[in-house]
Amino acid sequence: MRNLGSCLLAMWLLWATAVAAEDRKCGVQQIAELKVTMIGNQPMIDVKINGAPVSFMVDSGAFYSVVTTAAARQLKLPLEPTNLHVKGVAGDADAYLTRVETLTLAETPIHRVPFVVASVGGGGAGLIGQNVLGLADVEYDLPHGAIRLFKPHDCGRISMAYWARGRDVADIPIDYPDERNPHTIGRAKLNGKDVRVIFDTGASTSFLTLDAAARAGVKPGDPGITNGGATGGVGGRLIPSYVGRFDSFQLDTEEVRNIRIRFGAMTDLADMLLGADFFISHRVYVANSQHRLYITYEGGPIFSTKATALERDAATHTEKAAAPLEDSGTEPTDADGFARRGAARLSAGEIAPALTDLDKAVEGAPDADAYRLLRARARLANHQPLMAATDLDLVLERHPANAEARLARARLRRSDGKPDLAMADLAAADAALAAEADPRLELGELYADLDAFAPARAAFSQWLKAHPDHPRRVVALAGRCRAQAFLGQDLDRAVGDCNRALDIGARNDLALEGRGLARLRQGKPDQALTDLQAALQARPKWPEAQYLRGLARTALGHGAEGREDQITALSTGPRLGERMKALGLAGPGPLSAAQ
Repeated sequence: MRNLGSCLLAMWLLWATAVAAEDRKCGVQQIAELKVTMIGNQPMIDVKINGAPVSFMVDSGAFYSVVTTAAARQLKLPLEPTNLHVKGVAGDADAYLTRVETLTLAETPIHRVPFVVASVGGGGAGLIGQNVLGLADVEYDLPHGAIRLFKPHDCGRISMAYWARGRDVADIPIDYPDERNPHTIGRAKLNGKDVRVIFDTGASTSFLTLDAAARAGVKPGDPGITNGGATGGVGGRLIPSYVGRFDSFQLDTEEVRNIRIRFGAMTDLADMLLGADFFISHRVYVANSQHRLYITYEGGPIFSTKATALERDAATHTEKAAAPLEDSGTEPTDADGFARRGAARLSAGEIAPALTDLDKAVEGAPDADAYRLLRARARLANHQPLMAATDLDLVLERHPANAEARLARARLRRSDGKPDLAMADLAAADAALAAEADPRLELGELYADLDAFAPARAAFSQWLKAHPDHPRRVVALAGRCRAQAFLGQDLDRAVGDCNRALDIGARNDLALEGRGLARLRQGKPDQALTDLQAALQARPKWPEAQYLRGLARTALGHGAEGREDQITALSTGPRLGERMKALGLAGPGPLSAAQ
């Protein structure tokens, strides 16, 4: 693995800089360019493992490259026991090792490549981490859909931001990495306080520790703090997060003000993760050869906050808005280039220019399913469901077994009130997906949304078997619990699944409702009422849970309160009553398991 630089296809990019005192010329060899497609806030690349095409997330915060447990099984990779523990934001997990005979990266085969095997999030087959990214200098150009590896020579302390074109460049020293701590770590200021930051493309959003937020004067419970939801990572633990407003965040010459950042009880790897939301608005050169970072702001939101570039007058020190930045990248010349830039713009929330790029990608390669799927996502973000459906229909006309398109069209058909057609798409996706496939989790959720609880339970069970320590297992556990409760079957197992989901560490309205219904069917209405009260506290004005609470109250002899709950719930529309009747929950009285 350490011979990656000599193995990859060599491409040359030279720029020469005269250094007055030393008359030195700087040369830089580009040893690889990884073509990146942003899927949401995840930078994904296509690789091959032993000839099988898979997608990996590029994760600069990962100490080592990882293949997921499910993908290792699907690809029939050998597992070697180890005492390694993979550490992440919310915890750690046991890991195995494997060795890939041939990894094809940037169109070049690399042989006998070691990987850690662990259950990690990311939506692909694994992560490319620092054992690859740290071998050379690396440029993260996510706004233009690329990550580049370089080998510089004779560059001394010359700025490596070759694209800057006169714009401000943040120049930041980074810690010297070692085998125990290979992360890219620098320093910044938050509300004027020093913070230690990890530059982490694998984190979808930037994140602060509770301690760092407190040093900056922001704590949970303060006025204006909002609930950021549960977040998780390696090890599958979920932790609560908060969103607070901060006066300023500064990286050398760059400062952004009046920003909102998520924070919570992150493990002590650093004070802050700068995630993909930061990288998608910046171009970052990690000069491992110099132990420095060079960063330029490329435009768009930072931390989901629209940043305004400022110019400071040297004499008066007053500030004014700077002129809009010119694009530091070159204009794409082919469909793939437009698709990657369009995906980056979509990730940054720039929907109109994203659609312009994706239209050009589809026009340039009309038979490429991946480009139509990207455009369908952009059209949905632009509130154009009919046009999105047209793209999905064309993909499925050519390739009926495309599970991604099937799931996307099922979501559209469900929203459009066409449950039978949605079920047909889900059945086709079910048949096309491998047993270990990650999208089985989404499949289970969509089945459950259509009250198809038997196939939902099967999908959740298959996914849990393949992903026992996955960060999103809480979703599958709660989903299977709820499916079993509505089926009225395996009620002890249902309660056990919901207990496990709730023990993971997050308040979970679906798990509370599922356990409440299971206990109601078990003849324990007092415990059911406690759970359903908690579910409604977590998610007020939830007609389904309120209807079930009415059943629990009636079973406990509180008929008036029970009827009031049911009347209020049913006033939301006639479908709820029809659903409850079809599920054997039509009204007060003993509840027996469905046969």
